Amino acid sequence: MFFRKSMLLSSVLAVGLAMTGVSTVTMAGEVCLYQHAKFGGWEKCFKSDQANFVNLKMNDAVSSLKISGGLTVELYEHVDYRGFKKVYTNNVPWVGDAVNDKFSSLKVIQPPQVCLYQHSKFGGWEKCYKKDQANFVNLKINDTVSSIKVFGDIQVELYEHVNYGGFKKVYTNDVPWVGDAVNDKFSSLKVKPAAKVCLYQHSKFGGWEKCYKKDQANFVNLKINDTVSSVKVFGDIQVELYEHVDYRGFRRVYTNNVPWVGNAVNDKFSSLKVKPAPKVCLYEHINFGGWEKCYKKDQANFVNLKINDTVSSVKIFGGIKVELYEHFNYHGFKKVYTNNVPWVGNAVNDKFSSLKVIK
Repeated sequence: MFFRKSMLLSSVLAVGLAMTGVSTVTMAGEVCLYQHAKFGGWEKCFKSDQANFVNLKMNDAVSSLKISGGLTVELYEHVDYRGFKKVYTNNVPWVGDAVNDKFSSLKVIQPPQVCLYQHSKFGGWEKCYKKDQANFVNLKINDTVSSIKVFGDIQVELYEHVNYGGFKKVYTNDVPWVGDAVNDKFSSLKVKPAAKVCLYQHSKFGGWEKCYKKDQANFVNLKINDTVSSVKVFGDIQVELYEHVDYRGFRRVYTNNVPWVGNAVNDKFSSLKVKPAPKVCLYEHINFGGWEKCYKKDQANFVNLKINDTVSSVKIFGGIKVELYEHFNYHGFKKVYTNNVPWVGNAVNDKFSSLKVIK
């Protein structure tokens, strides 16, 4: 009897271990806050945002913290994520005199990654990635993706073919079902920072932080009018900041981080526009298929770029004009484009060797 029970128990354990071995589910991280330094006193652990420590009976009482699962944690001076902000990604046995016992709310930010699922509604296997994957065949998930989760402030591009060829679909949020048109048809992916602009109250990105992904016509309503001193730009965008509301008055254009906007415009912005960064994208096939090559400035020789005499379609971003030439160094016939062209036509297909970008 003892032998039979032992065998049964061993079988159950073996099945359990086997099931654990095949699981690919990513465990969510958490942040644990502590009353005293070196993780002493009470412990409070959270996996999601907490807007009000008063309700949790721990306001102005945090002295140390532990973080797991690759999370980024933002702790704020006041409730509702106001006042100064401190960002943590690792265990901190002592937050320091400057902020000790001064936190009132927190945000829990998942590490930037995309998780792909075999079935709709996030069913079947789960595969998570933090960087580009050029070939789903090697990953043994080719043509099998039906739903997607996006974590962190990223943009995910899924492609029909390996090496980022064929059609492209862009996702910034969870999608429980990709739809009949693209279901089980993805073969590669790119992970990029989400396009957004972050404005800051002080130089060197100090004081409050306000981030936006689309146009904002009135900073008065946002309670940030005439208070912007530095700017961060994420993703492939161009940001236009205006002197007055509704995009009037002087304009300043930013495509990179600016730790200090300068005396001339400091604390003088009242509205903003978010636009695609000026660039031209060339494609190997019609309808923007095959490889994609994007450029923000002149390219004198497509031979060096390994795309000579292979361009069939063109996309234009940011209101620029593009001149494509028959030969390198801008010789031969010239074609001018200001809008997307899904097919350049028989006369010039696979015949371009250089380009100029005119802003």
